[in-house]
Amino acid sequence: MTLSWPHIRRVVTRYAALLDVVMRSDPEVCGFSGDGFQISLHHSGKGDCTVGRLSLVDCSNELVLLEFERWMEQAGHHILRADTDGIGGDSAAVDDAPNRPRADQA
Repeated sequence: MTLSWPHIRRVVTRYAALLDVVMRSDPEVCGFSGDGFQISLHHSGKGDCTVGRLSLVDCSNELVLLEFERWMEQAGHHILRADTDGIGGDSAAVDDAPNRPRADQA
C-alpha cells in the first residue's frame, strides 16, 4: 500500500485538527506534536512518531500512520476510521472520553 503525499498530508491535517494541535507543514514535511505524542512525515516516504514511550524512527509513512493510530487508541485517544485501508477515513474522529463505549463497541 502506497499512499500519495497529498493524501498523507490530508490525514495528518485531519488528525491535528481532531487532536486540537497545530500542524507544521511545508512542501517536504508535515507533522504535529502534543502532550505525550508527535508525528513527522516526509515527502521522501519516511517518517517517525512517538506516543508515550513507543517510537518509530525512519519508517515508511504508511507504517508510521498505522502505528500512530494504534498507539493513540491505546493511550485513550480513539481515532475512529471508516475506510478500508485503516488510515485516515473521511469519518475519522477523536473520542476524548476513553471510558465511554465507542460506537463500534455499542
